Amino acid sequence: MKKIISFTLILFFCANLYSQELKYVRNTISRYYKLDPKTVNLWVKDLNGCKGFRSFFVDKLTKNKLLIGMPQDLFFDLFGKADFIGEDGIFIYFSGCKCDNKLKRIPETDFTQIVFQFKEGKLFSIEVAIP
Repeated sequence: MKKIISFTLILFFCANLYSQELKYVRNTISRYYKLDPKTVNLWVKDLNGCKGFRSFFVDKLTKNKLLIGMPQDLFFDLFGKADFIGEDGIFIYFSGCKCDNKLKRIPETDFTQIVFQFKEGKLFSIEVAIP
């Protein structure tokens, strides 16, 4: 019984440590690229752009020239998984979506795409598209 409790405590400690480390890394990267860490955290939490947080951040992203050249793995550490992955290094995040209760985008509704294109493992361009 003691072994189970000890193992559970170790797992909890490691998970908590990983979460704190990831938050520290995101905050450090955000500041280096002149991004507000709180806004970046809201971006990551806004799955499929359903909560509307990304909408407020789009203009800042497209104007931030420091992001161009950011390594791809660092980018995903910061912004999280893309909502859609295309060909030729294109990763798309949705914004302003109407979603169901499971945070899935409702088809046939208006939304904005923030398109990030990578070449040779580095961010090459940021564009906004309304399909």
